[in-house]
Amino acid sequence: KLASVRQLAVILPFEQEFFRARGVATTFVGHPLKDRAGPPSREGARRLLGLDPQRPVLGLFPGSREQEVKRHWAMFREAAARVTAARPDVEVIVAGTKDARYPDPGPIRVLHGDPLAVFAAANAGICKSGTTTLEAAIADLPMVITYRMHAISSFIAHRLVRVPWVGLVNLVAGYEVAPELLQRRANGESLAGGVLPLLDADHPITRRQREGLQLVRERLGPPGAADRVAELAAGLLA
Repeated sequence: KLASVRQLAVILPFEQEFFRARGVATTFVGHPLKDRAGPPSREGARRLLGLDPQRPVLGLFPGSREQEVKRHWAMFREAAARVTAARPDVEVIVAGTKDARYPDPGPIRVLHGDPLAVFAAANAGICKSGTTTLEAAIADLPMVITYRMHAISSFIAHRLVRVPWVGLVNLVAGYEVAPELLQRRANGESLAGGVLPLLDADHPITRRQREGLQLVRERLGPPGAADRVAELAAGLLA
């Protein structure tokens, strides 16, 4: 129960205001993602992954859990096909997980292991909502956000969750930095249409989104979240 909490440490800035408004002593300590090693350079990441340094790269991030990937893969694959039909020079890579299957990938490369290199190598990404969007923001990767869940789960969520966005980058920024294409709006055509402009670094949409991603990185706080939690705990024990 919140009434029994003496001090709460949170890792997202909007959580501090939420809990303080309910009478809970709350401190935003920063996000632990900021403590990870920074992404490699784009050139370094492409060398590591064996990509052509001269070709634009689309990164696909359909999720880390088997059921997430199963729900998302077909529309991600279709979106990639539409992108490459419009831009034959684009290479497509997937941040894959060994726990999921990626049937009929065609020319799409499925890369397993640490997704950090995929974030770094890509010019733009299609990201499932969640922490993935913060990882993309830290890598300065323009993105389209998407998610599909079971229709009944979506019905319940819409009546319980009262937030204007589901993407964490948008919640942290306080406005729609990256477009959200969810449920019925989530399909290959809409995802391809949303991400195509982002492959162009000079496109106004890309520049605006990168300004928002910079704001998100600033609002996630400096490195040292674990140390600040330890300081709070030590203060309670003193």
